[in-house]
Amino acid sequence: MKTKFGFEISQGRQIDLDNLDTHFAVELSRMVGSWQSCINCGACAATCTAGSYSGLNLRKLHYSLWKSDPVELVSRIQNELSSCVLCGKCQLVCPRGISTRYIVINLMAKANDNVYSSSMV
Repeated sequence: MKTKFGFEISQGRQIDLDNLDTHFAVELSRMVGSWQSCINCGACAATCTAGSYSGLNLRKLHYSLWKSDPVELVSRIQNELSSCVLCGKCQLVCPRGISTRYIVINLMAKANDNVYSSSMV
């Protein structure tokens, strides 16, 4: 019989950066050069009108692009960005002047790309 000491050893939650597939994020960075200068301040998420109703958050999406599996990310991008109305409020408040509209348009295009859509089936 095992004696419990009040805690159990669980699986770690660290991210293995060596085994991440960042192809999706790198390709987007090539298309939209200003994307790499994002400092994840959250100003875009704070001013997003659609975000308060739909859960759209460009800051979290930016982080997820570098840290998530592209196959899982495609469905998330399609779900979250479908509520974006491209009003441009996020672009107006961005301290780095990042073209967030262009990023949203390209993210949707990449999510609908045959390479990632076919791997989801």
